Amino acid sequence: MGYLKCQKCGGYYKLHEGESLNDFAQCSCGGSLIYTESIDESKVHGDDLKISTASGKTEKFERPESEEKKHSNIELSRIGLIIMFIGLFCLIFAFFYPLLSLVILSYSPDSIPAILIQTVWIYLTSFILMILGVFIFLIGSIGNTGEKKHTKTRFAEYLKEIPDSHTVFQNVRIPKTRSLIGLVIIGPNGIFIIHNRRFRGNFIIRNDEWWRLKGNQRVKPVSNPGKIVKMNTVDLKKFLNSHNVNVDYKWITPVVSVPQNQYTVEEEPQNYYVVPPAQIKEFIIRQKKTMAPELMMKSIALIARYSS
Repeated sequence: MGYLKCQKCGGYYKLHEGESLNDFAQCSCGGSLIYTESIDESKVHGDDLKISTASGKTEKFERPESEEKKHSNIELSRIGLIIMFIGLFCLIFAFFYPLLSLVILSYSPDSIPAILIQTVWIYLTSFILMILGVFIFLIGSIGNTGEKKHTKTRFAEYLKEIPDSHTVFQNVRIPKTRSLIGLVIIGPNGIFIIHNRRFRGNFIIRNDEWWRLKGNQRVKPVSNPGKIVKMNTVDLKKFLNSHNVNVDYKWITPVVSVPQNQYTVEEEPQNYYVVPPAQIKEFIIRQKKTMAPELMMKSIALIARYSS
């Protein structure tokens, strides 16, 4: 029966027998609902949220357990840097403090011991702040590195679920182009180009345009994942055709793989798909195409020479 997931707040609703996506209008937060076959139930707790159905009634809607803030480690590193700079400022101030004190208070031999004691305290404070800042910065940096490794490991686990009938290639470099494709999966139902570089922040997707959310503002990202995967598709087709592997666009399926809690689709993109990493296997299996075995084997043999 599966689940419904809100694309805005991330809430989940477990479908009961006889229910489907068409029976529900939207989440109470105003977000649109999508169907998913499975979720990580260990990350769901019992806080209730209401969603409105097509008939106007409400149902219980479970919100997933709040994850640690996506950029908590980055924020921790920034806090460490700020504290280090404050300590550095105090250190510079301590260097000039005796001279400034004597100039302001006018020269007095009796004030020199007090000024020296104050200077020592400022030096100690500056060193403590700098050491504390370095410590916090290192904790954030180590945590961020660990999160990157965890993300890579988790995606690698998803790749193990790909059917044996499909061949997975990583880091495919298309000669004489700018295309470096993270994943190319080739099977009986076609060629799948998957752009799965690590994404930071939350995105709004509207057709072929991507915006990164900064607070309540939308800003254009430096690179558009959708345009990148479409460029990869064009480059890969031209490359295959130039080596007498005559593949039509209908056999190539471009995909941008973004974690489900990092994007909201306002308008479905054209000519490519946005699929969470956990759903890559199901997405590939659902593609009901039949690629000629000879064409598939030629594609595999050629791509294998340009992947790592």
